[in-house]
Amino acid sequence: MSALAAPFPFFGGKRSVAPLVWSRLGDVAVYVEPFAGSLAVLLGRPHEPRVETVNDLDGQIANVWRAIRHDPEQVAYYADDLVSEVDLHSRHALLVRERASLTERLLADPDAYDARLAGWWIWGASCWIGSGWCSGRGPWQVVAGRLVKTTEGAGIERTRPHLSDGPRGVERKRPHLMTAGKGVRVSGDGQGMNVRIPQVRELDGDTGMHRKVPHLIGSPGRTWNGKGVHAERGAGDGVYSWMAALSDRLRRVRVCCGGWQRVLGPAGTTRIGLTGVFLDPPYRHEGRDREIYTTDEADTWEAARAWAAAHGGDPRLRIVLAGYSDQPATVMPAGWTWRTWKSAGGYGSQGTGQGRANAGRECLFFSPQCLAAMQPSLFDQEGVS
Repeated sequence: MSALAAPFPFFGGKRSVAPLVWSRLGDVAVYVEPFAGSLAVLLGRPHEPRVETVNDLDGQIANVWRAIRHDPEQVAYYADDLVSEVDLHSRHALLVRERASLTERLLADPDAYDARLAGWWIWGASCWIGSGWCSGRGPWQVVAGRLVKTTEGAGIERTRPHLSDGPRGVERKRPHLMTAGKGVRVSGDGQGMNVRIPQVRELDGDTGMHRKVPHLIGSPGRTWNGKGVHAERGAGDGVYSWMAALSDRLRRVRVCCGGWQRVLGPAGTTRIGLTGVFLDPPYRHEGRDREIYTTDEADTWEAARAWAAAHGGDPRLRIVLAGYSDQPATVMPAGWTWRTWKSAGGYGSQGTGQGRANAGRECLFFSPQCLAAMQPSLFDQEGVS
């Protein structure tokens, strides 16, 4: 089968190591991803799908996959849109306000989904810069129909749309970039698009904000610059065919929304047959941005590690655990193997250099029942606990 990609970028996605994961899991009868995210490993499966279950505690992610499965055309309609800063913030505010009620609807009705919210979530995740998308932990809130800054910290983050070089682009031309600019962009100092727009303040004078024109780095010869659903391959009709292909792939996938251990009971796993489990929980908080996930408990990774260690000896289970580790040989019990690899880095702590450092700490741990290793030279280092 040809591998598909999620229509949105995702922090910590494992698409590049999906072939390694499947080489160690093999063509298992049952496959489970308790931390679904972008479904990078499931979408990279080289075998015909069999019994597959995915889960995410974030109702908006669960809604994305359920809506794509049931109504890919409507999801594409709402996701395939102009990149607009005012839309980014108004839709972001709506998504944050709707998150709790959306999750409740998903949990109460197995047929419930919201294609509009799914499309807008994908659209926004594809033009958002850095962390904080739909986290609900920012200072901006909608009050009486206006976006205002408060000190309560229970609202939305604000950022500029992502317009830099990379696989995100939208089907559009870049804005006019002549030296002096034009229209409202004209500046007397010849800086054009780099001129600062005057400060905008609320009526009370205390909740203003500074705004700058979005950063506009691009690549020579490219007609699009963007990521996720705004990437070149997703432009125009491509978004609709992309969603349709994902819908077809998800036809028999069971999408759950809740605690990760709920999908790991024997009734839905080992009683059916040999089960492969890919655990990619939010990593430990030390040394990374804590805002990159909407739901992120400090002890989630350690709890997943403990579950994997306790069940690794089960001959009916093949388990792969992802995480950071400076001393991988000490993390799991005897019999487990591990392989370090280097990710693109940079997401975890942008601007601090920590993201680049974390890129070299990525490690996959394989339970004793997993298949033999791939050729070692394909990755950085392998070993046995």
